[in-house]
Amino acid sequence: MLLRFAMILQSQAPSTLNKYICKLAEAVLLECHTGLNLYELNQAINNQFNLAFTEEEIESAITKKGQGRILITDGTYSLSTSAIQFLSTQPSLAGKLDATISKFVSATAINTPINEVAALLLKYLYYCFNSNVDNLLSLFEGKITYSVNSFEASPEEISIINSFVAWEDSEKDSLVYSLIATCYEYCMLTIKKDNILSVELFKGKRFYLDANMIFRMAGINNEERRTVTTAFVHHCQKAGIELYCTSATLDEVYRVITSQVEFIRGIAGSSMPVSSNTLESINPSMEINDFYKIYYEWCLTSENQYGDYVSFNRYLFDIVQDTLCQLKIKESSAYKVGPSSKYFEEHTASLKDYKNSKRRWRYTSPASAETDITNIMDTLAWRKGTGSSIWQTNDFIVSADQLLISWADKAFSGVPIVVLPSVWLSIILRFTGRTDDDYKSFCLFLTQRQHIVDRNSIDPIQLLRNINSKTNQTEIKEQIIVEITQNKAQYTFETAEDYDANTDRAFDKVLEEVYGKTAQQINEMRDEMRQQLSNLASNSQAQIEERARISAEAERERTLVTLSKKQAADKVGKFRKMRGFGWILYLLAGIVLMAGICIYIFEIFPVYPWLLSILPQKLQSAEIFAIVWTIVSGGIFLIFTAFNKLITFLGSEDRENDLYERFYKQNKSTIS
Repeated sequence: MLLRFAMILQSQAPSTLNKYICKLAEAVLLECHTGLNLYELNQAINNQFNLAFTEEEIESAITKKGQGRILITDGTYSLSTSAIQFLSTQPSLAGKLDATISKFVSATAINTPINEVAALLLKYLYYCFNSNVDNLLSLFEGKITYSVNSFEASPEEISIINSFVAWEDSEKDSLVYSLIATCYEYCMLTIKKDNILSVELFKGKRFYLDANMIFRMAGINNEERRTVTTAFVHHCQKAGIELYCTSATLDEVYRVITSQVEFIRGIAGSSMPVSSNTLESINPSMEINDFYKIYYEWCLTSENQYGDYVSFNRYLFDIVQDTLCQLKIKESSAYKVGPSSKYFEEHTASLKDYKNSKRRWRYTSPASAETDITNIMDTLAWRKGTGSSIWQTNDFIVSADQLLISWADKAFSGVPIVVLPSVWLSIILRFTGRTDDDYKSFCLFLTQRQHIVDRNSIDPIQLLRNINSKTNQTEIKEQIIVEITQNKAQYTFETAEDYDANTDRAFDKVLEEVYGKTAQQINEMRDEMRQQLSNLASNSQAQIEERARISAEAERERTLVTLSKKQAADKVGKFRKMRGFGWILYLLAGIVLMAGICIYIFEIFPVYPWLLSILPQKLQSAEIFAIVWTIVSGGIFLIFTAFNKLITFLGSEDRENDLYERFYKQNKSTIS
């Protein structure tokens, strides 16, 4: 282990890591000539070699070290023709090992199957790279030293390894050097998991996830992001990093859900929503709103009714609730009033203006900027008294918002406040291990060989909003979209007036050509649909009441989560305080056990005679006393030990999560 760690600390420069990642990517892409996108490539490397990397690590490595061999076309990674030709002619190291072992078995008349000999040699090679330099040098010197006592193998197996290493064969010698070189490459990529090192490096770290990260965890921002975020959360938990959601972020989560439901109501109305695939056909380069996709899928379920936005809002809350139960809640401070209000307002305005100037197509609201600034100011306050390096600093905001990170880096010097999840994941993987099965990954490793904006691009949401103002019939909506997408050259969508005028043209054409309506019938249908839409709009009081119910539901849900989290934390808090003194119980248990042994062996006065005197006459013999005293001492020891384990359990994270779910259900039932 120390040998591997020394290698990594000495040689794992970014360029070295990049080179080895490219080799893994080439091995995967050789099996897939059509190419893979970045997400698929990362998953394939993990599946084939059982090694974890971030997408940013792979993308950076290929950009820096894969030029000429790995091609990137419209986000798809593939091998160049020359790289395919070269790699296809190269035998795998595992294949060469099997061939050499087969030759070795034939030459030495060993009665052991080839596959068993290969497995034994891999096991020893793996051992060498996880022990010390002497064992590694023995491979070069042609003998195994007897510092291999910790290597679990029978004398017969040791003999086989010795015979193979000492066997005089030029092909074997070349293979051994190749194996050692490949093992060294593996060491450059990985460090075997060390729980002690991991605990020390990440001890006390607290990550505060922003609303976007929480939505990604919940699977709202597409499945690929959910997979990546789930992996990040999993590795944080393994490293002992505490994950939090601040109360300010919690407010934003429910505020975003409520506003998104209102947004969908505005473009879908009370009719069945247009399918996501139909909307994507309008402009394949533009992503469809994730909440809209979820709403469409929700409407397809038989027990759900389209237009029932209160129930859909409840459904979104339930999705988020399953994610929030994994996080701790930390109360945010109120900076809008008090001595920090001016500082707070200045930074809020600065962040909002910065984001809106850099990302004009998505408006940053004052409420969103206020949440970010509140979290930043709280994080700085929670950091007070800690060190000035990344390892001495415990509190960080984790966000995928590049603009927030860029602004924060410019506004605040020193240790970064807001950090990308991929950056932290890269650090965690480097020090806690990229694999959960190091030997399996080791063996598998040996088997290896900008957006262009269309000037006339169509915004699907804006188009749907205009169509929705013409009709509430889903079938006609979809026919209008088909007409526009199939005859784009006939329509122009540059201004708001274009959307309105061209939607009217497409609407008339669909009614005339698809439904065979005459001009008079079209005008009559237009008037009828306007009347229907007007009737819907007249029910504004019902919509106002529904919006009020949704807003009240959001506040109710926030209260439920906050209250349930606090109740659960209070229940386990007192036991966590006691848990810090658990060693005293173990000490007392040990003292009792040792005292009992000493009293019996040395017949210590006056305890020994006194104990004998209080025992019944039948138990006063030395033999019976020994048995009784042993049972009593052991019993006291077990009671102390069991009590300490009970305290540990009562203050555990698992119990807190169970209590939270129980309190959440109870409180939900009570409030309902």
